[in-house]
Amino acid sequence: HQSRTSALLLHPPHRQGLASADSLSSSLECACPAAFTTSLPHPSEPPPFSPRQVMSTVIIVDPISTGGAMAAELHSRGIKMICVWSNEVGEMRTHVPDIAKHLSWLAVLEEGSDGIESLALRVQQVVSESKTELVACLAGGEPGVLCADALSSALNLRSNGVEPQRRNKSWQQKAVRAAGLRATREASGTSVDYACVQAFLSSEQYPIIVKPTESAGSDGVKKCATKAEAEA
Repeated sequence: HQSRTSALLLHPPHRQGLASADSLSSSLECACPAAFTTSLPHPSEPPPFSPRQVMSTVIIVDPISTGGAMAAELHSRGIKMICVWSNEVGEMRTHVPDIAKHLSWLAVLEEGSDGIESLALRVQQVVSESKTELVACLAGGEPGVLCADALSSALNLRSNGVEPQRRNKSWQQKAVRAAGLRATREASGTSVDYACVQAFLSSEQYPIIVKPTESAGSDGVKKCATKAEAEA
């Protein structure tokens, strides 16, 4: 039995400066336009939000880590929320920040095995019963990205669309490079298809960074000073 574990090897560019549009921030801005103001209103000015006849509801898929902080901010602005736990979240479900541990949710749903259309119907039922308006579906953490993409598409909300490779860091770098932007030199492969990785390890200067192709943050990341460390 051969391992299919995938890894991404990176050699950082000499200068920092890559910038990307954060789809989550833009979706949050749509849900609560004043979330990104840079100055506080004068005490005599009216509050930035006016009461709406219909309350807004936002779906947060996997409200972990900074996604939990995002949920807390939405809650503080009076926006109703539905929590969805994706099938990919695993033990990360416990990584909810203190600020988000006691939030009030309209419903807490599991992605489940019945397909995204079934999940969308359950969401629509909650929204209908609460008499609110569904305005956004946001990924609260890396594991929930694909579920949030599929669910937002199924519900006809603002969406990144469905792209199975969107979490793959190697695929992302290739897409950036294909768009004519500066990208990290990298190679990825498995123990079954290892030739390109071997060539990369033999040609690059050290140290290099090794990380799983679909990890988040520093999960599984290693800084390797030699080829032997990278292959270990």
